[in-house]
Formats: sequence, structure tokens, C-alpha cells
Amino acid sequence: EKVVKRFWRNIDPSLTDAHCTIILAKLRNLGLLDTEKRCVSLHRLLHDYLEISLGDRSAKLHELFLNGYLVPSQPWHDVPDDGYIHRHICFHLARAGRRDELRGLLLDLDWLESKLAVCEVSALISDYDTLAAEAEYLTVQKTIRLSEGALARDRSQLPAQLLGRLLGVGSPGILRLLAQARA
Repeated sequence: EKVVKRFWRNIDPSLTDAHCTIILAKLRNLGLLDTEKRCVSLHRLLHDYLEISLGDRSAKLHELFLNGYLVPSQPWHDVPDDGYIHRHICFHLARAGRRDELRGLLLDLDWLESKLAVCEVSALISDYDTLAAEAEYLTVQKTIRLSEGALARDRSQLPAQLLGRLLGVGSPGILRLLAQARA
């Protein structure tokens, strides 16, 4: 609920915590919101309706949502985990049209380690789906998938797994990732 309230207050700063709580309760009572699993989930029908009705404005809402998390010049890997943002940032970056930022994030060892610290390896692997048509990202995704067993046992193995499996790949983004892994 904290994430939803942050988002709503970013859209409308006049909303108080009490207002947000009332709105959430009304949505819950209408069966349009599920808060059973320590998270807030919109009913799929409402989610689809909002995506269609918002059209081009959807990107702006994702942008506002992301901006609610960032402090100027703070990298994403320094944003505290609230149980949501680390799991869903790639979705929001893609929907906000911030694909270059998404590309940078998925080739940033600091981010990858930060994500692995709070999420399962499969969540990191699925982040690359949005960019899987681009060879560089597909290569990193396959590498992490091949390393999944080792990383599930010891997430600190990520730099070694990347170095061992990507050595010899010469794309600029992967070379930067490997330089971080060597440091």
C-alpha cells in the first residue's frame, strides 16, 4: 500500500495518507483490489481498462511513478528496496519509454547485484525479456540463465559467472559490464 500511496501523492500532492487509505478500502470493497499477499494488486480487468483508456498518457504515469523513487543523481541500485521497485522497475522503465535507461540498467553490475540481493534469479532473467530482441541483452540473459544454479546457491558469484561465461564477447555494453566485474 505504501507504494500505491507514494504514486498517488506524486500525481496529486493534495492527497493525504487518510485519503489514500479510504480510496484503497473502497477499491478493496468493490473487489477491484487484492491486498492479501503483502502487496496491492489491481484486478486484471481494471488494469486492462486503465491501459486502454489512458492510451498515450500511460507513459506519463509510469514516468511519474518512477520519479517518485529517485533522488536527483541517485542511481537505481541505491534506491531502498520496498518490496516492489526492484522487482518491477524494468516494466515501468519500458512503459515510460525510458529504454536507454533500461538498457543501461541491465548492463550495470551494481544494479544486477542489488536486484539479486532482494529477488530470485528468475526475476532478474525475466527483466531481459523486454530487450531480448537485442543480441547484447539476449546474450547476458542466456548467461544468467546458465548461471542460475550457481547464483541460487551463492549470489556473490555473479561477477565470476559473468567473467567466465562472457569472456571473449566484444560488444561495448558487455565489455563495460565485464570491466565492472573485474573491479
